[in-house]
Amino acid sequence: MAGVGDNVVIQPKSLMSKYCRSDKCQASIVSDLRKIGAFVLPVSQYKLGFDIIVGMHGLIGLFELKNTKKDKLTINENIIAKKWPMYVSRAHSAKEICVIMAHEIAGVKL
Repeated sequence: MAGVGDNVVIQPKSLMSKYCRSDKCQASIVSDLRKIGAFVLPVSQYKLGFDIIVGMHGLIGLFELKNTKKDKLTINENIIAKKWPMYVSRAHSAKEICVIMAHEIAGVKL
């Protein structure tokens, strides 16, 4: 994805399975969000610096998923978090994503 960040390296697909793994919580979060009608596109395999794109109530959000609040960001995730702090949110559950999206819709920054 051109223009995402100067230092973001997108790995060839042959290397992705070796170095890229989604967080354990991703499958359940994606499933829970889809159950409530959200559009969810997992993109963690592309190493863009975030794991999923969520569309809900006319709003699009980029989310970096972590199993716990103590989990550290990768190099790419840190780059994107610093360059796009207003666009990428970190979340640990579907409920947290819903809260973040609701605040965005209401125009309230967390």
